[in-house]
Order: sequence, then structure tokens, then C-alpha cells
Amino acid sequence: MNWVAAIHAMGARKPRKQQLFCSQKELPAHVCAIIRLTWHKNGKPASVEELVVEDVLDETIRAVQMLIAEALKAGADVSVLTAKSPKDFGID
Repeated sequence: MNWVAAIHAMGARKPRKQQLFCSQKELPAHVCAIIRLTWHKNGKPASVEELVVEDVLDETIRAVQMLIAEALKAGADVSVLTAKSPKDFGID
């Protein structure tokens, strides 16, 4: 996911512990999840991205899992809104 690395390169950041938040809520049938990535610079929020992931492929759940993992590794806080169980994405 090159775009994750590109956003991460926005600037130096202080070491911090990333946060992962997941909430269940009814969404339109074609939407698998809404994911918000919060990027920090010098310990403060610098930018926010929001992605609407449509549930159109058999691999959608796996793609969301990979997105969450890569974003956390790159230093973003991740918020997931989905009608599915957090366990479907590997979140306990």
C-alpha cells in the first residue's frame, strides 16, 4: 500500500502508541466499512482521511484487515465503523 507510506512521509513524528477504535452501526447494504485514518505530526493530529469501503468483492474483509494493519504500522490512528462484527476484521 504505497499511498500509506506516502502519507506517512508527510513529516517527522514523535513515537506514539496508535489507537484502534471499532464501532458497530447499521450501514447501507453495499458498504462494508467506513474507515477514518488520523495522521499525526510532532505528536498532534495533522490530517484525517476517510474511506468508504464497498462490499463488492469476496476479498473485501481481507482488504480491510490489511488496510488497518498497514495504517497502524505507518503510525495512523484507525477508526472503523461497520455493521459487521469487529471479530470479522480480526479486532477483539
